[in-house]
Amino acid sequence: MGQVAEPYEHNPVNKSKPDQSLELEYCYGYSVRSRQNVYFNAEGNAVYNAAALGVILETSSNTQTFFGGGETVDRRR
Repeated sequence: MGQVAEPYEHNPVNKSKPDQSLELEYCYGYSVRSRQNVYFNAEGNAVYNAAALGVILETSSNTQTFFGGGETVDRRR
């Protein structure tokens, strides 16, 4: 483990939710490490994933709809 060690004293873990929340406006970037991961739906919009987020890109207006990436249960102790 070398020089990495847990401190003797540290602040207690605060599991309460913050008062603020974030809202995704636009997803920038795309990884092409895997192949065949961009598809077009019946409306002609591009559908692809970016990390844990699904993106539907309407190319005519350059607007996006998102799915996934929602809040999950924290199972850490």
